[in-house]
Amino acid sequence: MASDAEFVRLMEQHQALLRQFVVIELDLAITFCERALTAYQPYRAGRPAVQEDTFTRNVGNAKTAYLSAMRAMEHSDENIAENAEVVRRMLKLQPLLADLKQD
Repeated sequence: MASDAEFVRLMEQHQALLRQFVVIELDLAITFCERALTAYQPYRAGRPAVQEDTFTRNVGNAKTAYLSAMRAMEHSDENIAENAEVVRRMLKLQPLLADLKQD
């Protein structure tokens, strides 16, 4: 049976990995939002202004990554939402998600 110190170490490691997972998922959501928004390009030489399939796929991927990060934060023993890296990414992500809703 693991000692109390070993249990604490494992829990700390688990929380660190959970924070890292959330940061990576938020980075993915940002990337997919940006890609979706670039699918809306001005009309050029016979190309449609909107690449609908690319836009739709990237919006779906952005939402999946965002929801995955939110679910992971719910399962954390600490308040990951107050982590500086998470806050920084959320501040970047929120306006991107709002832009997607307007399109």
